Amino acid sequence: MKMPEETDTVRYRAALIYRATVEKDRKILWDNKDIWKSLSDKGHEVVTGLDVIDYVLLAGEKDRIIETIDSISGFDAGNNLEEVAKN
Repeated sequence: MKMPEETDTVRYRAALIYRATVEKDRKILWDNKDIWKSLSDKGHEVVTGLDVIDYVLLAGEKDRIIETIDSISGFDAGNNLEEVAKN
């Protein structure tokens, strides 16, 4: 099995947030062409909704969102280690 030599963690986290956002809200938040244009006017290169996430959310905000996604998904790294070890 070939493993990737390098992972773009920032892009991966943005993709998690994007995919965890319901379709209706994606259109309003991440895929909103008015937001894309506004960011482009400020010199940011926006090609996808992932770019919007990278530009508008701070690192700490992304961390909290990812933690919430993990919690909703039933993954809690601190509490599930024993369960993972058992399985």
